[in-house]
Amino acid sequence: MDNRTNVLLERMTTTIRMPKLSTKSNRVKVVKWHKNIGDDINVGDLIAVLKSKQVVVNFVSTVSGVLMKQGVKNDEYLKVDEVFVIIRKL
Repeated sequence: MDNRTNVLLERMTTTIRMPKLSTKSNRVKVVKWHKNIGDDINVGDLIAVLKSKQVVVNFVSTVSGVLMKQGVKNDEYLKVDEVFVIIRKL
């Protein structure tokens, strides 16, 4: 892809990286997805339940759009700062 295409994709999508949930863990488990690829997402919608060694978190969306990518499947782990989801903006 050329630079112009990359800029256009960045404007059309929001990439959310896996947040750090605990000071004692650098990886986070996706316990359960509540949205599937292709689903519409609104601000405040529950996307997934996440778990680290010490905490369980309901991850809610901060943007509206369509879920384009899930970083892993249910019961799989992502390292902190890896791509968690990509949402195409409406």
